[in-house]
Amino acid sequence: MGLILVGLDRDGTINHDPGHFGKQDNWKEILKIYDGVIEGIKLLNKNQDIKVIVATNQGGVARGYYNTKRVKEINKTINDLLSKQGAIIHNWQYCPYFDEITAEKKKYPLSEFILKNNDIRVRLMKPNIGMLEQAAKEMGYSLIDFEKIYFLGDKVEDVLLGLNAGGKGIMVKKGAYPEEIERFKQLINPGAISTETFLEAVNYVINDISI
Repeated sequence: MGLILVGLDRDGTINHDPGHFGKQDNWKEILKIYDGVIEGIKLLNKNQDIKVIVATNQGGVARGYYNTKRVKEINKTINDLLSKQGAIIHNWQYCPYFDEITAEKKKYPLSEFILKNNDIRVRLMKPNIGMLEQAAKEMGYSLIDFEKIYFLGDKVEDVLLGLNAGGKGIMVKKGAYPEEIERFKQLINPGAISTETFLEAVNYVINDISI
């Protein structure tokens, strides 16, 4: 078996998401890890060929809801919570940007994080694969070094990221909004999978690897 990359979304997948998590000043008090997440990551960690990474769109930075310092603080806090219980994330990536066209349509305030669509940094935004490429590079690899790629998340963009990377995307319904589940139903692709919980998604990955 070759190297396997398993990417995870953050808000709504690893932790409960009240909407733009981090916008709340009491985020530390309301931070809650979903049941099965720690167990699932530990199951993945048992296989040394599996690299587990987190890639999270944090467009709230571009919207002015919070800053990159808070994103990094939240990532570190969650990473510490997981690692203390033996669940290891090998790399963390976040995208603070938002594309200009969508920002104009939704009337987001202009900021240094609102990017023109030809800006190369737009590649970082899910469902683009830039964060996966960056994670692989920081771990000393390239995406082509991974025999299989999976991405788990609560949004269609997460599923599409897995597909765009040449792998599979898994919708975890537990933390997904109803409209995302409806959007997922429109995807006609054998690599687009759905599970009820995070742990079920991990078990799918483990079984699929062995095929």
